[in-house]
Amino acid sequence: MHCPAKGTLYRALSADASTAYGLSPAFVVHDELGLVRGPRSELFEALKTGSAAQLAPLSIVISTQASGDADLLSVLIDDAQSGRDPRVVCSVYAAPPDADPFALETIKLADLLTTIPKNASDATDIKNWLTQRKTRGTVRNGYMSKIRKLLSNKEAQQFEELYGKRSKLLHEGDGRGQLDEAAEQALTIATALLLADISRPHSERGSGENGFRQKH
Repeated sequence: MHCPAKGTLYRALSADASTAYGLSPAFVVHDELGLVRGPRSELFEALKTGSAAQLAPLSIVISTQASGDADLLSVLIDDAQSGRDPRVVCSVYAAPPDADPFALETIKLADLLTTIPKNASDATDIKNWLTQRKTRGTVRNGYMSKIRKLLSNKEAQQFEELYGKRSKLLHEGDGRGQLDEAAEQALTIATALLLADISRPHSERGSGENGFRQKH
């Protein structure tokens, strides 16, 4: 995006750090820096070093929290909150670590109010939705419980590992083109789970497990 009147060129950079070398940006927006694992990012450092050539560079980080205290975003937040550099402004919207993640007040503290309508009736609906999710648990935990019950802890552990690989591929792109064996393992577990499930008497199945109702 080029603005000739201001002499400004805005461009999106890939995660490949080599694309940032040689640049001297006056303004940088780091989107989802919380995805960086570990305390360093070559791309972040290249842009920070390059912006030093500007008289008044500005850098903004917009992100959800990092997964660990030793990851780059967590380190930057800790440094900013120490107050050592008055030029750094840090705004963190978060709930206490021990807060109930399904409570409405916790969500408000995490600044997710954009997803919660202000009128009382809609807020109540969302609170009921959160209660249902808390009762039902996550999809992953639901499958883990079912696999342990119908198969064994061994298959449950295999599913846990496969789900971790799936999450890395989905969120980080890690493992692309290397999941043939994992796909076969997942198919084996899914087939065994299906056979074990359909062999149970209907009376032993929990309500809502089938996802459909038969008409008699």
